Amino acid sequence: MSNRGFSVVDVWGRQLRKNVVLSAMQAAISAVCLFVIFKILIREVGLVDVGIWTLLLSATIATRALDASGSNALSRFVAQTFGTPRESETRAYIAVVLVQSMGFQAVIVLVLLLAAPAVLPMLFDGENLPLAYELFPYALAATLLSGLAFCLLSAVDGTHRADLRAMMVSSNYIVYCGACAIVVPRYGLIGFAVIHCLQYGLLLLLAYAYLSRRLGCLVCAFAQIEWRMVRETLGYGVRLNAIGVLVMLLEPIMKFSINAVGGPANVTIYELASKLVVQLRSFIASATTPLIPAFASTQSSDKDVLESRISKATTYFWGAGLIVILIACCAAPLVSYFVLEELNYLFLGMVSILALGWGVNVHSIPIYLAAQAKGILRWNFVAHLVMCASILVAVFISFQIANLSTAEHRVYATTFGFAVGLVVASFLISFMNPRVLSLAVPLKPAHIGLFGIALVVALAPLGIYLR
Repeated sequence: MSNRGFSVVDVWGRQLRKNVVLSAMQAAISAVCLFVIFKILIREVGLVDVGIWTLLLSATIATRALDASGSNALSRFVAQTFGTPRESETRAYIAVVLVQSMGFQAVIVLVLLLAAPAVLPMLFDGENLPLAYELFPYALAATLLSGLAFCLLSAVDGTHRADLRAMMVSSNYIVYCGACAIVVPRYGLIGFAVIHCLQYGLLLLLAYAYLSRRLGCLVCAFAQIEWRMVRETLGYGVRLNAIGVLVMLLEPIMKFSINAVGGPANVTIYELASKLVVQLRSFIASATTPLIPAFASTQSSDKDVLESRISKATTYFWGAGLIVILIACCAAPLVSYFVLEELNYLFLGMVSILALGWGVNVHSIPIYLAAQAKGILRWNFVAHLVMCASILVAVFISFQIANLSTAEHRVYATTFGFAVGLVVASFLISFMNPRVLSLAVPLKPAHIGLFGIALVVALAPLGIYLR
């Protein structure tokens, strides 16, 4: 097997730029295809039946929080050995994580099968229950296949070929979209469920084909598995899953808090505002996926290289965060007229507040990912705790201390508390992760100026809305 690895220069050079650009392109293509697929489903099947499938899929995919196999972080382990004298271990790491992932997924599927007779009647009424039972096996199959597919796609990222992963996923989405346009009008929701499972199967085959061609037969690698690899991947997977649980809890905590202070109608306003801002941020976040293997493959002795890359990326991300804030604040009135059919000032104010929080939070992504790539997760975990706690503190203050009388003011206070949590968490990561990595803090005086600009851009329109 030839050694076609990447040096540090290659990893941080043209290949990384290509990976970043195509990852961002993947996010854009996926978003468009999902919108088209959603439109086809609503037109051909109806809101109720699509809602049943969405609930089933959400419930089954949420159980991935139990998967501590390390599949989400396989790119880190692959990147540490790929293109080095230890490249023979790369296949073994893929094999051990794949086996662990299959084991966890099998247990999850078994638990869901045993729980279904008791849980499904609680989620769906008698009229919708038969369709839920009919769709349930497809939701299980999609959960299993997607878990394995994302595991191997993470390994593709680890070989510093996120560009290939992006092309696989993008082309798969285009085929998926076209198949839905043909199949759904004829076979309805069951036909869609079959296609949904098949598209994950296709991704699994594509990723396996590339890895087998690049690294050799993956099946043969099972004999190379060592106990230390199991300990490494499981230990890291458990710690990463603890953060994943907090990420999953963040939105439910926020939505239930908004409901508590302002009622269900304001939850819908928050959902729309959050979707607008988070979707803009996701284009940036998706483009950062190739940074994890790049950081992981950079040796500890290359401290100057790591510091330089993190510092430069942090500056870029401050600029990207400002763009998120600007676009969100400018798009908010248009979205308000298009979706709500009026200029809803609460919606506009929430967009400004959330844009400030998420826009500033963007700057900490490089140092966050650098720590994750090096296996140091404690301050990332603490930062997510801060985000969750900030919401509850804001609710307490709005009720008990400030004693705000109107629902609108309490909603504003809760949203602002969440935004403060996002900002505090990002600065916590920017100051504490460099300390544990023995690196210089990537923040510069110019970044404080950018933070001031972000405050003005986001809060200036908020002042108008509050009047």
